[in-house]
Order: sequence, then C-alpha cells, then structure tokens
Amino acid sequence: MRAPDGSVGDLLITFIQRHSGQALLLGAVLVTDFLNYAQFGLYEDDLTIIPGAMGMDLSELAQFIVTYIVNLHGHGRPLQDSFIHLFSFLGWRLGGLHVIYWIGYAIVALNVLLFYGLLKRIGNELLAISGALAFALFPANTTQPFLHHSLGLHPALTFFLLAAHAHLSGRKIISFLLILGSLFTRETVFLVFLAMPLLSGPYDRKKASELLRHLLVIGVLLAGVVLLRLWVGDTRVSGLGFPDVLLTPLRHMIVGPFVTIAMFFYRPIQTIQNLSGEVLVLTVASLVLLAWYFNRLTVDSSRSTDLRMRSLFRVPRTGRSVTVEFRRRLASLSPQAKALTKLALAGVAMLVLAYPLTFNIRSFSISGRDTRIHFAAIVGASILFACAATLVLSLDRTRRNRWIAVGFISIWLSLLAGSGRVVQSDYVQAWSAQQAFWSDLVELIPDVEQGTVILLEPSGLKDFEQIDANTWNLPRVLNQLYEFPPEWEILPRVYRLVPGWRNRILAADGTLSLYNLTVTAPPSLYRRVEPSQVIVIETRSGFLTRSSGQLEVGGQTIALKRRSEPILPSLQPGFLHQFMMADAPAHQEAYLIKP
Repeated sequence: MRAPDGSVGDLLITFIQRHSGQALLLGAVLVTDFLNYAQFGLYEDDLTIIPGAMGMDLSELAQFIVTYIVNLHGHGRPLQDSFIHLFSFLGWRLGGLHVIYWIGYAIVALNVLLFYGLLKRIGNELLAISGALAFALFPANTTQPFLHHSLGLHPALTFFLLAAHAHLSGRKIISFLLILGSLFTRETVFLVFLAMPLLSGPYDRKKASELLRHLLVIGVLLAGVVLLRLWVGDTRVSGLGFPDVLLTPLRHMIVGPFVTIAMFFYRPIQTIQNLSGEVLVLTVASLVLLAWYFNRLTVDSSRSTDLRMRSLFRVPRTGRSVTVEFRRRLASLSPQAKALTKLALAGVAMLVLAYPLTFNIRSFSISGRDTRIHFAAIVGASILFACAATLVLSLDRTRRNRWIAVGFISIWLSLLAGSGRVVQSDYVQAWSAQQAFWSDLVELIPDVEQGTVILLEPSGLKDFEQIDANTWNLPRVLNQLYEFPPEWEILPRVYRLVPGWRNRILAADGTLSLYNLTVTAPPSLYRRVEPSQVIVIETRSGFLTRSSGQLEVGGQTIALKRRSEPILPSLQPGFLHQFMMADAPAHQEAYLIKP
C-alpha cells in the first residue's frame, strides 16, 4: 500500500528510486558487516579503550584528545585513539552501545559512498557500482564490525578518499593536507596516495613530471612525520633494525597483494561451506537484487560502451618484442578500453603500495584481527574488481551472454556478502562467550584480594576464528567489573595460560613467572607472583572449576591461595559490569568445548 504523499515512507521510496545505487551500497554495508549489531559487544582493544571513553565527561574527553595529539601518543597515530574516544563518547550519550555501532556503520558506509563517487568521476555507473560493492564487501580484511577498527582505522580511509577527490578537482594543497591526516590515523593508507596521479589524464611526459613532483611531496611529508616520531621516541620507528626494515615491507609487497586477490575467491568457498540458515537467505536475497540491478545497468551501459579488448588476448605474433607488441595492442583499443586498462594499472600500483608500511603482522593472515594488514589494500583491490567486472559485463552485448555475465558477477558478489554474515556469527558467539565466562568465573573467585592472580588453564575454552574472546585482554577486565578499594596498589588480574606453561612458570626463587612463554597478556602486565596469591581455574568434565589448594609444576608441588572470606559481593559494580555480566543463567556451552 502506497504511503501518503509527503510522508516519510513516500520520501524514502522516492530516494531509493532516484539513488538506487547508493541505497544498494548502504544496504550492502549494513547486511555484510553490521546486520547483527544488537548482538555485538566489546572485544580485545575495545575492552580497554571504549569503557573509559564512555565514562568520561566532556572536559576529560577534550583533555585526553589534546594530550594525545600534542604528545603524538598512540605509536605516532594520535588521531586513531582520539576518534575512538570521541565517537564512543558521543554514541554512549546518544543512546548507548548500539548507537556506537551505528556510528561505526556510518563511517564505513561514508567511505563506500566516497569511493563510489570517486569511481563515478573516472568512469560510468557500471564501473562505479561494481567497484564500490567490492569495497563494501572487501573480503581480505574481516575487522569491519570491530569498533576499534570501524571507529579508529576507517577514518584514515576517509582522509584518503577526501584527498583523492580534492586531487581530482585540482586542489593539490588541500589533498596533501588531507592525506597527512591519514598518516596520523593509520599510516598504511598514506603510500597508496602515491599512485593517485595515475587515475587521471594521459600517460605521457607531463604525467611523468607530475608523478615525480607528487612523489617528492609525499616523500617529504613521510620523512617529516618519521622524524617527528623519532623525536617523541616512538618505538615502532626507533626499534626497527636493519635489514628487517627493508626486507619485511618488500616481502609484504610481494605476498600481500596475492593474498588479497585470493580472498576474493576463497571467501565465496567459505560461504558455500556455511550455506544454511541466515547465510543462505542472505545470499539468495543478495543474488536476486544484484542480478536485477546489474541487468538494468548493463542494458543502459551497452549502448554507450565499446571496449574492443579482444586484441589484448590474442596469441602474439612471433618476431616482435613484448614491448612493441603491447604498445601496438594498446593503440588498437577503443578510448573506453584504454581508460579501463590504465585504471587497472593504477589499481595494481595502489594494491602493492598498501603494504610498504606494514611490519609487525604476517602478510598471509586471512582470519581475525591480523587481517588488518590488508586494510589499505581495499582501494587497489576494489579498483581491479571494478575493471574486471566492467570487462566481463561489457564484452558481449547479446541478451543470453549478458545474462550469463550478470549471473556470474551477481553470484560472486552475493557469496562475498554471505561471507560477511559468517564473520558476524563469530562476533555474536564471542560476545556471548565472554558474558557467560565472566558470569561463571566471578562465582569461583569471590575471595580475590590485593595482588591475587587467577590463572586460567585454556584447554577447554572455545576460540573463534574472526575475533578473540577470553584471551590476551583478560587481565584488563576484572578491574572494570568491580570498583576495588583505592588503597589496593596491585589489582587482582586474570591471565590465560599458554600451552607448555607447567614447564616454564616456576622460577628459581619459587615464584611463578608470568611472561610470554607462560601467559597470553600485554607485556606491561608481566610479573612474578607468590604461589600463595594464585588461584588456578581449570576445565573438568565440561565445567569451569577452581583447582584444589595444590599445583604440580616443574616437577614440584606448590601450595596455592587458600579460600577466604568473599570480597567481590561487597564491592560496587564497575562500568563494564552492566555489559559483561549476563542477565540470564550462565551457559558453559557458550565458552567451553563440551567433552
């Protein structure tokens, strides 16, 4: 039934009709990354940063941001944590944790629309929408739902895309100022801007001069920021040794692009392996919508697009050099095909340039938070996908072949959308696992005291592929669940043990040594502790249990902390208590592997 004229429903229908491409992109981001936002929680770095930001008042927030920026905190990326604090502060006051996720969605969606607009300035609607969909469904980086990344990393892409628009508009000074913002937010995006001149104009001698000037400016900006980071003592710069400072980026520049491209093929396979329930419904619905939309686009674009690219794929004649043959074939292409070829070359350059500033993560990471190493590759990879999709959808104009091409691209993209639902499932389960775990754990450790250490034997815990739960950030949670007495100098903390800990944890002086070979924790929280201050939590018969008063380690039997009067029940709940402690009875199956 049609909404009355002038109603909200009528305006919405009109907007979708006039801006169907943008509406499709907004829906793609929502469905792929944030559809289950109401069941998301706080993970890993979120647990350290966001509760603190929520609890600030306006003056504390302003002081934090000013101090962070002036002192170049955050490993020389002060804007990253500043944005996380700012958006968490605003979202919390506007409506709570769910609104913070809506802000994260808005930032990611804004970047998709900016990228769509960028491609629209270069090519037609088919190129723009296919590239923007690849951008929205980008499969190599699976961290879009992670607040620490949507609020903190994605603004770096916003700086980049705004700088790209300014560059295409001829506002070079503004573009360099904007791209400098990405260097203080997430530096891996910065070098991608080196290839920006390749997106416009002919490739001639003037282009070579323009590229050289562009390279010099980018080099000066980068050198200036590196010197600034050295001056403030950033260990990520001053701690880099030779030859790793050269070999690591080079290795990532070779491996990273291949991993990113491979994910466009691997994620659809993952979707097929999980094709049931919501994933199936989402994939089928996406397929129908994409097929309808792409069919309409190809009918419109085929009237004005003449690629004539078959000559590129013919068998080369003998007796000609590769360079001469390639130039001859380029010359035979239509203007549209030449533009598409140049855009693909720019995409390759941007894809490779996404990796020189990556150092401390493996370039072949395909799951979890480490996939952020591919964060900056989204630009080059999406451009390449746009070129490939445009080529496939424009090569043959017969109705039958057009539908085959439309079906191929639509199935591919719909399976990428389905893989986003698979990722979201891990986020939902990981949050439930944390809530259930802490609800059970506090019942086992009511007698914690100043300096108490709770060691968690991990063999029975569930782990999740795309986001960590109950791992390295455990030591930073308990003090946010309860308000401990201010006179306690050493707060009680929970540590997750690592495999083989029993043979390494006992020090020569009889203390228990908590470090990288015994626990999973931030290095700042490593310490030695007396056994009488230690509680050990184990999994027995599918249940979380507190160990008896003795422990076998290093061939010796040591006495652990004795049970004493409960303290936790008498303490005030901390800020994180309202989120982490499950209202319903704890369910061990949420976080434990059942025998």
